Amino acid sequence: MKYLITKFRTVQAFLVFAVIFAVLWKFFPILGYIFITAAFFLTFSPKKAMIIAALFLIFEFILAHTAFVLAEDYIGDNKVLRTTKGIMRDVTAKTGELLAGKFKTERRERIFSMRRYTPDGELKRFRVPIISPLLEKRIRHTEALYYGSGTIISTTSAHIFAVRSHIGDELSDKYAVTGLYHLLAMSGFHVLIFSGGIFLLFSFLPRKVRVIPALIILPLLIPLSGFTITVIRAVIFCWAAFLAWFLDLKLLRLPFVAFIAAWLLILMPENLFSISFLLSFWAVFGIAALTKKEFPPLFAAVMVGVAATVFTLPIQLYFFGVSNIMSVITTVLITPVIWMQMILGILSIFFAGIMIPPLIVIERLNAWLIDLMYNISFPFLYISNPPVLFLIVTGVAAFILCFTKFRYLSAALLLLPLLPIYPKNIIIFPDLPSSQKGYILSYGDKSEIFFQGMHSSFVRRMLPAAAKLGIRNFDYGSIRIFDGKNLYIKIKDAGNRTGIVCVNSDDGCPYVYFTRSNSLKPPLRDETKNYIIYKNKAVDERIILLSETGEKIINLEKATAP
Repeated sequence: MKYLITKFRTVQAFLVFAVIFAVLWKFFPILGYIFITAAFFLTFSPKKAMIIAALFLIFEFILAHTAFVLAEDYIGDNKVLRTTKGIMRDVTAKTGELLAGKFKTERRERIFSMRRYTPDGELKRFRVPIISPLLEKRIRHTEALYYGSGTIISTTSAHIFAVRSHIGDELSDKYAVTGLYHLLAMSGFHVLIFSGGIFLLFSFLPRKVRVIPALIILPLLIPLSGFTITVIRAVIFCWAAFLAWFLDLKLLRLPFVAFIAAWLLILMPENLFSISFLLSFWAVFGIAALTKKEFPPLFAAVMVGVAATVFTLPIQLYFFGVSNIMSVITTVLITPVIWMQMILGILSIFFAGIMIPPLIVIERLNAWLIDLMYNISFPFLYISNPPVLFLIVTGVAAFILCFTKFRYLSAALLLLPLLPIYPKNIIIFPDLPSSQKGYILSYGDKSEIFFQGMHSSFVRRMLPAAAKLGIRNFDYGSIRIFDGKNLYIKIKDAGNRTGIVCVNSDDGCPYVYFTRSNSLKPPLRDETKNYIIYKNKAVDERIILLSETGEKIINLEKATAP
């Protein structure tokens, strides 16, 4: 039996080179390109290395100077374009068009935030056959389904087009709490269902011959999904697997996963700083490492869920602070419904009017199931945000173990972040917008939360702060979300306080938090107190200005509750 990829040690080294290149590219681009060119000559023969390096530089030049327009959007009152490069400002173009020219990158404070661009000079616009119509179709059909159903059909578009723009915050939060949010991101799960549909559609052909239409149709999912990295990865995997089967070649899973990951990092180094890329490849790596063809079908299905859940756990906890181990079970339960959604959704592309009524029924069934699973799985919701160094060490150790006979120990190692190791006796004031207020407090065996603001700030800023303390059920506090609901945090005695922090009043608390700027005027009444405020004209050493500190953590070891 011949193999598609055989030199596993070379592939491992190549993946390491790719990761180093991606890091250098982020901070020292020229040094990165010099490094990866040298890596080509270390990995391949001189003749092959020269050809690969030349093709690589041509590809990078094209990628740096072009971008497809995926959709029009608004950030605040400003109209922007969502493109294959990221957010694009100060550009007028239509969905599906290819922009060509020079782009300037806006500086972003967060490494993993989406890049933003502005044109550096005049941009040329083109329409590309097949790709441009597909990009237009995904947006046009999403709007047709949503408004044609009376704003009911929303998750179907996420499953067939990777468009989540019409999914409400409440439904999205329930997906997150149940551990099923990954199903709203079109990935290998969806591509496998598409592949099964293609084989079913061409079932009149001999089994091996069905591979030919699959090889032709599957690449169309890449533009149809808006060039989502998870779909690109899944299509490449399926395409290679089908081709290997058609040519009677054996595909070694771990080397192939490493090989594709390396090339996607080399061709698009920004992927190393993409949460979707990290979750996607780490999940696939776990599945490839911990599952075997010899497993019985039911046990194999469970092991796929376990491997994907465990291997993505550190990444989920670091970026989102939430995880739910029940997702292993809930994913299996909701899969038939998603399968029906996808089949009807694909048919709706050709027969929209006929398919909308049954899609409404399936959409409502999906919402009902998610609501049921939310209530059942909430007790298993885990909120945690271990130190990043701890997550990196456990992740690297698990990666190394996967190449040994102790590979199953890697799953146990990746569960270490679930250990209840959290700081005590601290107050965290998250880095919130000036109009929104909140803090989280842990003192002894008591905990408290206070928040007033928008849903996006609660999910992206308050939840990660709560995760740092590993608290899901608070003793005291209040949460007021102006544009949504709190579906993550429980408060036992809402309204009451620990007496450590007073809000807008001085009732004997050692810390006083003012929600309105410029509320403090000297002289300060009590020299034993500390005051927290976003902005204040009067300055004092006991006034903490959150506009200057960003997220503020206060140690309460010496503080005592009144």
